[in-house]
Amino acid sequence: MFSGPPEKAWRTAAAAVTSIGGSIAEDNGTYLHAIFVSKFFQFKDDLELRLDTEHSLIQFRSASRIGYSDLGVNLKRINRLRNEFDSLSNAINPAR
Repeated sequence: MFSGPPEKAWRTAAAAVTSIGGSIAEDNGTYLHAIFVSKFFQFKDDLELRLDTEHSLIQFRSASRIGYSDLGVNLKRINRLRNEFDSLSNAINPAR
């Protein structure tokens, strides 16, 4: 959940995505698609965010494009994204 204006939370989420290494391919203000590329094998993973203003949520999904197992990479990415979003939100609104 986020507090405050949805547009501000969305900008913070987009900044968090790029901060953890994502390249934003599409952002229309309520949907964001970012691509992450692994260092060694150059595998591409997709991260999607959707703004749910009614519930003050940003929903997200991270998935590998190929393979059966990602060895936990996408879960780690989501956790990093959450932490980065919280850090950036707190830097913007310290009293939060």
